[in-house]
Amino acid sequence: MYFMRNDGVVVVADYLSGNYETITSYSLPADFVEIVDIEKFNGEFYVSAMGIPETTGIPSKVVRGSSLSVISSGLGIDMYSSLGMLGKPYFFEIMDSLLILGEVGIDYNSLVTISSAHTPAIIHRTIGVHEGSYKRSAMYPK
Repeated sequence: MYFMRNDGVVVVADYLSGNYETITSYSLPADFVEIVDIEKFNGEFYVSAMGIPETTGIPSKVVRGSSLSVISSGLGIDMYSSLGMLGKPYFFEIMDSLLILGEVGIDYNSLVTISSAHTPAIIHRTIGVHEGSYKRSAMYPK
């Protein structure tokens, strides 16, 4: 099992024994801020981090690597830039042999679907603010 800490560390733990003992840990590069999720899909690891570009200038990230040690050494593949993502990457989900990543933006939301590391990802983007979003936001205190 993988645990992400806000200080950029991924902890690998043995949970099958019931003790949750740490097996190892990986310190990600310093620009991994606000780590959201990690997923292993088709033998590769994917890590998403929201970043805080508004206040620190540290951008959001989605990185793919053959191992966590590759990603922690800074040699992972920058999926965020290559996919043309614009907002905050969110959680990964595996459904129907696809890796799905949600992306949250101010004026749009999108789903990125990846079938393998060797085929292009597809971005399904919804652009524009929808009336339903305003109605939902009115339900919560500010």
